[in-house]
Amino acid sequence: MGKKVLAVLTGKSEATIRAVGGSGDWAIRPSSVRDLEYVVCVRHANPPYDPGPGARPEQHGEAFLVGKVVDLKFSYHHNGRDRFVVMCSEMASVSGVKDFWDGSRVPTRYMDEDEARRRGIDFDELDFKPITHEEGQDDLEGEGGSSIPTSATARHEVASSVGVMPLTILAAKKGLAANFHVPIEDIEIIIRG
Repeated sequence: MGKKVLAVLTGKSEATIRAVGGSGDWAIRPSSVRDLEYVVCVRHANPPYDPGPGARPEQHGEAFLVGKVVDLKFSYHHNGRDRFVVMCSEMASVSGVKDFWDGSRVPTRYMDEDEARRRGIDFDELDFKPITHEEGQDDLEGEGGSSIPTSATARHEVASSVGVMPLTILAAKKGLAANFHVPIEDIEIIIRG
């Protein structure tokens, strides 16, 4: 059996996934991802909500991004289940891998490297690039139209002035929900300007 692969059906853009440094927020058990080598992001063209900005040119079921898995990070608790982000050290864009998804209604699917290869992904041929904190930020905007600084210098200046990195409303809600062990829907943020 080859290396362990997790395929995820996601509505998030490549820019968003790269900016986060991984794919989430998945209701998976940490024990089930032990020895996980890769995550394959597959386009969900009709998600019930659009989790963030960024282009989504792929067809439904088409693989578009592969990450080398390094960690699983708790994201938040919702409907009695913990959700996690599958964190990556490197990512590679893929194109032309149509019909990678098998039609399963569950958005996460485990397979081995051989099955992923039969579906069209040759991990040895991918051009993996290290993930950087700045990656993908140029295409992102926070909720309410407030944009995230697009350069590392601008983000550093904002961070230095307030002592923390800028967040989107969604990221802040997720963090607060995780900290207080409440559903994300129970978090309200009011900004008075």
